[in-house]
Amino acid sequence: MKLSRLLLCIIIIMVFLCTGCYDIRELESIAIVTGIAVDSTQHPNMIKFSVQIAKAEAIAGKGGGEKGGGSGQNSPVMMMDATAYDLEDALHSLRHDNSRELFLHHNQVVIFGKALAKQGIGSYLDALLRGHESRLEVPFVVADGDAKEILETELELEKISAVGIQRMIRHKAEISKLFGTNMLLFAAKMMENTASSVAPIIKVMDEEKTKRLSLTGLAVFKDDKMVGELNEPQSRGFAWLMGKIKASTITIDTKKGKAELEIISSSSKIKPNFNDGQKLDIKAEIEGFFDITELRGYENIEMEELLDLLVRMTKQEIQKLIMSCFKTCQNLNTDIFSFGEYIRRHHPNQWEKLRPRWDDIFPAINLSLEIDVTIEDTGKISLPPNLKGEKA
Repeated sequence: MKLSRLLLCIIIIMVFLCTGCYDIRELESIAIVTGIAVDSTQHPNMIKFSVQIAKAEAIAGKGGGEKGGGSGQNSPVMMMDATAYDLEDALHSLRHDNSRELFLHHNQVVIFGKALAKQGIGSYLDALLRGHESRLEVPFVVADGDAKEILETELELEKISAVGIQRMIRHKAEISKLFGTNMLLFAAKMMENTASSVAPIIKVMDEEKTKRLSLTGLAVFKDDKMVGELNEPQSRGFAWLMGKIKASTITIDTKKGKAELEIISSSSKIKPNFNDGQKLDIKAEIEGFFDITELRGYENIEMEELLDLLVRMTKQEIQKLIMSCFKTCQNLNTDIFSFGEYIRRHHPNQWEKLRPRWDDIFPAINLSLEIDVTIEDTGKISLPPNLKGEKA
């Protein structure tokens, strides 16, 4: 009994002794980095490294709700930048010229300018991934222009623009996880034998008296260099071919009317045919499940006829999106679909024959599609007022 009480006392003492944080630093002594932007400069061997730093009152939820992005006196953030030969030199420069220590643990986004992305970003990603304070899951995007300008753009609903950008990426990824990536996933894709990586493109949209940010399309990379882009419809074709699109809509516009279909889920399977190792044919089986959310027009048409029409037109629309994306990637010779990696894993013997000539084989692949569309729900009413048939 005495031993039990003694043990209980020791445990209580240890609990009080072990409270608190091991490496806690006062808020007044650190500069909390919320966003990172990396741009090229006129000097071919130098970069501009910019950081967005949140002011203490913004982190504490004070400051009157000012919009964030710029560096004005009333802004909840400030921008700092340094020009250097590499990312480490830029970081050291910012740390030496700053009265507070840069704190990277709360960084929300990494943005590379398009010009730098075309030159190659491998060494900069490497430096960010190796940093002890870096978070590997930080979202990564390419700016359609200068990355610093993106961070400086004020957002209507967010005090800190980097936080808003991170939320934009997260919401976009709800449509397809392919529409959002982070530094670790991007680097891992680069390490695959033949696969090419993609990253979301963010741009500044000018609208009358204000500016806003928009995520539109994907930057396509060959190794660590950006070599092209997919527009928004082509990006959706990419997601369809990979079987990873949901929580979105597809519009079917015909002479008889227009319909909005909500994408509930999708899936895909690929089946390669090697043709004696000389040519590669790939068959993709695509499956999509939809609900009807809106019908406009379609007067005096039977519901069964309408459903047949919508299924047929939806198949055509999906095929158009996929083939536009695939042809663009063939022209760029970028296997963003990881076809080569799939063959390496599932058909290793065939892959040994194809691997040395993959850059010649991929642009010549014949892709055939088998698309199955299922409309699961027509909504709370079975028919709109102007369609024929008996109401439910």
